Amino acid sequence: MSSEEVAQLDEFSEDWQAQAVCKDEHEVFNATFDICDTKRREKSREQYVIERQIENAAKAICRRCVVRVACLDYAIDNEEKFGVWGGMNTEERTEYAKQAQSKKRNYM
Repeated sequence: MSSEEVAQLDEFSEDWQAQAVCKDEHEVFNATFDICDTKRREKSREQYVIERQIENAAKAICRRCVVRVACLDYAIDNEEKFGVWGGMNTEERTEYAKQAQSKKRNYM
């Protein structure tokens, strides 16, 4: 890889948030942060269904995004505890990171 290509990758990785599809979808993604706060309480079936709909709407936005992997990496590297990042909720990111760490250990 040439030094120009490396520089372009560095530039891309530094401003991935500016290229994220979700940057204009604050309402949906802010709602996913609220979901995480309510998981510790008991919820009605109706509340659970609403929360899954909000989460699925956020994940649908992520599926269209060209910086989804950078977003997911950021969330894992920074141990983001709330919301949908890179198309995964908190539990999915935790499991993904555990599996990746396990695979990494197996290759060493």
